[in-house]
Amino acid sequence: MKYTTYLFDFDYTLADSSRGIVICFRNVLERHGHMGITDEAIKRTIGKTLEDSFSILSGITDAQTLADYRKEYVKEADTHMTVNTEFFPETVSVLTELKEQGVKIGIISTKYRYRIREMLDPHFPKNFFDIIIGGEDVKKHKPHPQGIRKALRRLHRRKSETLYIGDSTVDAETAQRAKVDFVGVLNGMTTREELAAYPHRQILDNLSLLPRVDKFTPYKPNKYLPEKVISWYRLLHQKQIRGKHEIKETKAPCTCKNCGRPYHGNHCPHCGQSRNTPRFTIRNAFQNVLSGFFNIDNGFSRNLLELLYRPGYMIRDYMKGKRIHYYKPFQTLFVLAAIYIMAVQLIDPESMEKLKKEEKQDVTLSELRDDIRLHEDMAKDDSVRYYLGQSATYVDSARIALENPSPKKTPQPIDYELDAETRTKIKEELNAEIKEEIKQKSQKNVESLSNWKKLIREVRDSLDRKDDIRIAAAGGKASKQDTIRKKMRKEILANMAPEVNYDYDDDSDIVDDLVEAGQLLREPFDKAIGHYFTENGFITAVTNLMKSWVHGNKAFSILALLPLLTLGTRWSFRRTPIGRRLNLTENFFAQVYIACQILWISLLILPFTGQAHLDDIFDLSYEAIFLLFVWDYRQLFGLTWKQSFWRTIIMCWYCLLVLVIICSIIISILIIAAYVLQWSK
Repeated sequence: MKYTTYLFDFDYTLADSSRGIVICFRNVLERHGHMGITDEAIKRTIGKTLEDSFSILSGITDAQTLADYRKEYVKEADTHMTVNTEFFPETVSVLTELKEQGVKIGIISTKYRYRIREMLDPHFPKNFFDIIIGGEDVKKHKPHPQGIRKALRRLHRRKSETLYIGDSTVDAETAQRAKVDFVGVLNGMTTREELAAYPHRQILDNLSLLPRVDKFTPYKPNKYLPEKVISWYRLLHQKQIRGKHEIKETKAPCTCKNCGRPYHGNHCPHCGQSRNTPRFTIRNAFQNVLSGFFNIDNGFSRNLLELLYRPGYMIRDYMKGKRIHYYKPFQTLFVLAAIYIMAVQLIDPESMEKLKKEEKQDVTLSELRDDIRLHEDMAKDDSVRYYLGQSATYVDSARIALENPSPKKTPQPIDYELDAETRTKIKEELNAEIKEEIKQKSQKNVESLSNWKKLIREVRDSLDRKDDIRIAAAGGKASKQDTIRKKMRKEILANMAPEVNYDYDDDSDIVDDLVEAGQLLREPFDKAIGHYFTENGFITAVTNLMKSWVHGNKAFSILALLPLLTLGTRWSFRRTPIGRRLNLTENFFAQVYIACQILWISLLILPFTGQAHLDDIFDLSYEAIFLLFVWDYRQLFGLTWKQSFWRTIIMCWYCLLVLVIICSIIISILIIAAYVLQWSK
């Protein structure tokens, strides 16, 4: 059946105002001496009229006394109700989806209409609800159907097309008397069995599946899961949404142990010390030590706990302003990273040693070779260039020998005298080799053509260096034939005339042309950049510090990834009701908390895996991280599992797109800079 009208109860159906209701009832009851009434007892009266609730809780039946209690309750509600009411995570998105389908939406409640409006205005447009009927609009309250009938008359709707949604047996009985279909939600204190005793279309755990309720079959008990398990799941779900209850304000008098002044409440108004200052035990002594080293308070342990079972709701609470009980996101991330490193040193010290060994080896070979090459390019004296070139050759030989170890080979004896055919063949090879080297050198540096001796000397040094590297890679020493090759090459170069014109257009291979063009662009740019960093010692020191910090630093690697995730999340969830209200900074803080959650879980599984991944950003697999994001976004944005899954996929695509754009911009800047440097030269 397709419904055209959806009428809702308010308390425990659309919003959780139980905290404000309990505060108001307790203040009125304790003022008149009714002590010892539990919160559960007060919550079970939600949905009834105020007079009936006070009568149930206090046992008073006098109408005038109950009316006075109601007036006092209204005054208390003006102070405590709105600030202690929050909508369920799925409420805004579900109502928005229903409104987009073109149906009529209304509220039927015993709460006053102006109070309902006061709570709705921050979350919905002014004319979003087609009708709101409060306690002052009817003479007969629920379970009497007067409110539903009045709404249907004003909306000009039929009962057969109307669905009433509530959380209590009072709502179920109201729908039954009004002869409209009923859907129960288990957000309140009423159990599934209690609601199932009344006619119903369906009983839902929350409102998230309400837009598709017309496609559901009537409720049937679960044959596979015991009802007790389902009840425990509902309790966990409520705990996830509400989080930790605030500490009840104590009205008993107390004398401050710090300043000695009497006061009422949980904290001294003069010095701010809590009234709960126990003696030192092992537990609070340990907290004191952590607080001294890391500035950690109770909020850190609360963060760790809630990141495991309600991360999205915790992030939402933090964004809404509930921050006194939570540890700050960046402090949480850095403390967890420090604890992770300490845990790795205890559980997997080999990974730390391996990381240090890799860092040391990279610095010894790579940076030494690059530094020699840089000074060789900058050197003006030919003898200095020659000796630096020899040093770079030795470093390359050492690197190749380490990367490709091979047994030492004994060179075969070769006679110094070679036959004419062998000499001719070697000479042809040397001519081709020299021709190619001159071609490359002259293209890289056009000025070399005007200084023929300098060009010949560079060609000779370059070819000798290549021979030395080839011999070192083979794991042997120079043979007599290698000596002959060097001597013949020297004679050929000495007899060359500057008028020799080599045809440089023979090679038409497009791949070689592209490689040469890339080298032509890269050399002046690398030389200019290297010269700039060499002349600026401060920048060099900062660069080396950043390299040493990033390598194996979990916290910094995570922070470098967060801007991508922030932009992807902002764009993929911007059309959701909650995502529309979060700006970029709030999305960034949300990503920091999610990173803390992933790092915290990695720390928990480290003792079981026994292996750390210091070179990776996270220890978890990509599949596990994706599922964590789906779970977090479902709680944070109040979506269904399906919506959260697909929007998380879109978020990943956005991140990939941003990464490609950033890389393209950087490459374009480098190419433009290389062209500018080449033209200026």
